Amino acid sequence: MAVSGAAERPAIVVSTPEPTAVLVPREPAVIADQQLTLVEEGRGRGTLTVDGLQRSFEVFLPADVDGPVPLVVALPGFSQDIDRFLEMSSIDEAAGAGGFAVLVGEGVDTSWNGGAQCCGTALRDDVDDVAFVRAAVTMVTDRVDVDTDAIVATGFSNGGYLTNRLVCEASDLFSGFVVVAGLLAVDDCTPAEPVVILHLHGARDPLVPVASGIFSFERWVDLLGCSGTDDAASTSTLRAEDGVDCDPGMVVELRVSASDTHTWLREDVDANAELTRIVRLVQDRA
Repeated sequence: MAVSGAAERPAIVVSTPEPTAVLVPREPAVIADQQLTLVEEGRGRGTLTVDGLQRSFEVFLPADVDGPVPLVVALPGFSQDIDRFLEMSSIDEAAGAGGFAVLVGEGVDTSWNGGAQCCGTALRDDVDDVAFVRAAVTMVTDRVDVDTDAIVATGFSNGGYLTNRLVCEASDLFSGFVVVAGLLAVDDCTPAEPVVILHLHGARDPLVPVASGIFSFERWVDLLGCSGTDDAASTSTLRAEDGVDCDPGMVVELRVSASDTHTWLREDVDANAELTRIVRLVQDRA
């Protein structure tokens, strides 16, 4: 998805319900040339090749934290590089304040293969972004004392599409998922492990309308075996421990910010505060 406020590629306006792509088995990706170097105190840069493609990410570590730290993997929006995403989200500052590490990935031509219709080069060339994310996480966990029971994926727009895809293909690695202005665009998704999913959406989003976000939330309600409500969109939090009949351990939430557009939410809902809350929730469930 395009990001407002800078030179952009043409936006994709998503309808409701959105198309979905069927996940098919892949051959294992070929991972090579892995390097992780210190750029400055508390900030590192990683490079690697995945199936011959040069990939990169940055990692930010909190100061003065004893013991294993939670890890958040953050995926920017379509046309955003790492610096533009950090400028919009301030997620590195949130990580420092919240005591967790954050790994920010960069997509191929600043795009991610999130499933049907989204987005760009990564979708067109069927890039194995799930393999990239897994390899990047392994590079960090091999070198940093990470709480591997508290790894959370988050993404904005096109990055949110990939975050939803990671629920389907990487619930063994991630316990929590925070999707900002993104949709579920794959079919036949059954997480292998219990997960916490939070969808955040701006009610004034002109590019990925909130109605599409609600539709994705309702799909997760069905896929995670939740019931007990006639109108999922009227219930912002569905979880087994609240008496709603979800599959054991599954939690799905939706929060809508009345004032926000297509952005990292800051008005009625604070995306960084919500992300920190999910990190804490995942830690408590471990």
